[in-house]
Amino acid sequence: MNAVVKPKWRRLKTELVEDVKFGAPLETLQLEADECVTWADEEGQGELFAHHFLDGVAEIWDKDFDPNVRKRFDDLCKKVMDGTISADELIEWRDIQRAAVIDYFSSWARREIEQELPL
Repeated sequence: MNAVVKPKWRRLKTELVEDVKFGAPLETLQLEADECVTWADEEGQGELFAHHFLDGVAEIWDKDFDPNVRKRFDDLCKKVMDGTISADELIEWRDIQRAAVIDYFSSWARREIEQELPL
């Protein structure tokens, strides 16, 4: 008879807390894009993912954000609205947003995990 271990479902937050407890450095914790969606679903208190996505994109205007990236993002947004954006520029526009949203969710996760850890 073969013993097959069924994997148990666990919240992403639980997995990350355990990773940090066993030595993963909290300050370098970075979520993957798909983990951001999972984090929003599990920890977002009923808010839609798009709500959090917009909060993440809004952080492009944070004073600590790279002003060159902010300017480029602004230029690309204008091109989207004008309908003059190229395929390569559209990818760049997406990537800027994606990076900002990943940073937003990763920062949120680090704050939440820090609260879960014993002092």
